[in-house]
Amino acid sequence: MFKTKESIFIFLLFLLFFPTYAIVNNTILFLFDYTFTGGEVSKLFSYNYTGNLLGCLGVAKYIELSSSFNFFQKNGVLMITFLVSVVTFLMILKRKTSKNYHIKWLLIFVFSLFLFTGLEFLYHFIFYTTQVDVDYIKVVFWLLAFSIIATILAAVLFIRYFSKKEKLQIFLLVIPASFLSGYFWYMYVGPAVLPI
Repeated sequence: MFKTKESIFIFLLFLLFFPTYAIVNNTILFLFDYTFTGGEVSKLFSYNYTGNLLGCLGVAKYIELSSSFNFFQKNGVLMITFLVSVVTFLMILKRKTSKNYHIKWLLIFVFSLFLFTGLEFLYHFIFYTTQVDVDYIKVVFWLLAFSIIATILAAVLFIRYFSKKEKLQIFLLVIPASFLSGYFWYMYVGPAVLPI
């Protein structure tokens, strides 16, 4: 199994997971910011190797700034990424019997990029949220809802539509390659290429 072209392709593809995640997120945030908020958010934050908007004092300024944003300006990036997840989910379903593994695994890769955001949020929400009140739920409602839906879509794909071979490839190729990607990207390559 490990010597096939498909296995090599999958492993190499997911070795690029975290660099791609950072670049895609930074690009979406940048383009959305300049298109719909006139570049106001970019004045506060740096685009970096984590793929997330960061900044210590900037967070407070962003909350203050976003109070003047409309619903789409506040949630547009999240809505766009969720829409990409749903579209790629549907495309994977259409290609479940496809002989061309390149396209199917590229779609799984794209779906995984946006799934990771949801899983990361759910992890922090479950393990690090000390106080859940109405105000907090109002702030994170859409992110929480989209994260739960994306996780359910991933579970449906894995349980109902992936073959035994694809499930095995997830465990033996995708997960190890993604861990290696995260390790090298966050520890070495990312800080050198896109420092905070």
